[in-house]
Amino acid sequence: MGFTCCAVTTGDVTKRITCTKCNKHNHLKCIFPNEKIKELSQDFKNKWVCPACTAKQPKSTKSDNTPVRAASSNSAQSAALHHENINMRRGGSASGCDDESVCAQSDPTLLENIKEYFNLEFARLRADLESSIVKRLSAEIQTVKDEISSIKSSMEFLHGKYEEVNKRLDRVDKEIKTFSAKTLEVGELRLSMDNMLKDNNSKEQWARRSNIEIVGVPQRKNEDLISVLRDIARVADFKLDPSADVDFVTRVAPRNNDDKKIKPIVVRFLARWKKDEFLSHAKKLKLKCSDLGFSNNSNSIYLNDHLTSANKALLQSTKKLAKERGYSYVWVKNCTIMARRSDTSPVVHILQQSDLKKIV
Repeated sequence: MGFTCCAVTTGDVTKRITCTKCNKHNHLKCIFPNEKIKELSQDFKNKWVCPACTAKQPKSTKSDNTPVRAASSNSAQSAALHHENINMRRGGSASGCDDESVCAQSDPTLLENIKEYFNLEFARLRADLESSIVKRLSAEIQTVKDEISSIKSSMEFLHGKYEEVNKRLDRVDKEIKTFSAKTLEVGELRLSMDNMLKDNNSKEQWARRSNIEIVGVPQRKNEDLISVLRDIARVADFKLDPSADVDFVTRVAPRNNDDKKIKPIVVRFLARWKKDEFLSHAKKLKLKCSDLGFSNNSNSIYLNDHLTSANKALLQSTKKLAKERGYSYVWVKNCTIMARRSDTSPVVHILQQSDLKKIV
């Protein structure tokens, strides 16, 4: 008797199973090597279909479009169980034969069917895997493309901004160079103007070298300033001939044009030495308005060199700074501002604003 499961030709009726389609015999141990053969029912044996016939049967579908497995689950199970019975080791033998000493060889048709089945399954799995991988890679690649596109747009935007910033920097650099040149020019102009002002102030002060300024004399209507000058010379016990010694006498408006403030009197002598002698005698006195005939008026009268406006401002700055630094004396001689900390200290000459640094 022939068996399709292996090369063994012997087998008891109770140890074999016959396909209901092809009527070929198979050993139970070859088909169900891991099953309890005694538990297989007779009804199962009467309806059993071998794996070869199961593979040949067309797949059926249900009316609800639900995929179903081919033939019965028992047939597929049998094919799987039969596959498990195949010994893949060299020199191995089939375990389902009655005589274990006989080498079993698988049926070529069954092996081809199983091989075809697994090839189809592997092909399907491979196709599904490839499709899944392609979809996943396509999605990832698209994401990368989108990110690259976004980065490219950002780079183009940054490049545009970079070019714009470069243009601005070039423009600012040019403006800075122009500004630096203008600043240098302004500095030169300021230095030139300062020198001009200094030179002009020196010339103006030189023109006033023969003048004295009398501050504090009350102003009267139709006053005679020559008589006022004679009275001061008389009180100072100084011999003065206005017609021979004086060029002019006049009142000048104060700097702030304050009408309530008494206008000072400016006297211009024809000889500077005469002016210096008169000023030296007059400063020794502490003249008051009452000394010149202004009754009930004890305000002081001051006689000084006729300084320019710039030198008057410099004198005020010198007095303020000297007071802060503890200097005892600040005075004007020959239209020059001087300062001294004590009787034994050296005299500091203040000719311009920068000389204030000498007061330490």
